[in-house]
Amino acid sequence: MTILIATTIVYYRLTVKPSKPVIIAPVPVNSVISGSEGSSLSLTCLSSSGYPQQTVEWYKTKGATTRLHGCTNSVANDGLYDVTTVCPFIPSAADDRASFYCQSSYDGEPTLRGTSDTARLQLKCEFGI
Repeated sequence: MTILIATTIVYYRLTVKPSKPVIIAPVPVNSVISGSEGSSLSLTCLSSSGYPQQTVEWYKTKGATTRLHGCTNSVANDGLYDVTTVCPFIPSAADDRASFYCQSSYDGEPTLRGTSDTARLQLKCEFGI
């Protein structure tokens, strides 16, 4: 007597869209971030409750849209991922009134992309005497 046992293994790929990313520092007031030309500014964004770990990036828009470089991530994982991305930035006069936003995403999953509200940089006038 021969007994045949068939085994089927099914793998599921579960992806959970994180909540809408939020700019947490500097806190925008009426969608405006204040800064001074030549003074360091750290843009901080939080993307929470995603699975697997989401990618979070900062973008600047003034005419064209460019991705900011030199950002660092810290990750908390309690079953879902919270990603905080900090991007140090030294604004120049050309950055005045540029818009900034952060975006969370997964490779190959464009429908799971989330984008923060946009904040506009307003540079304080520095007068030399």
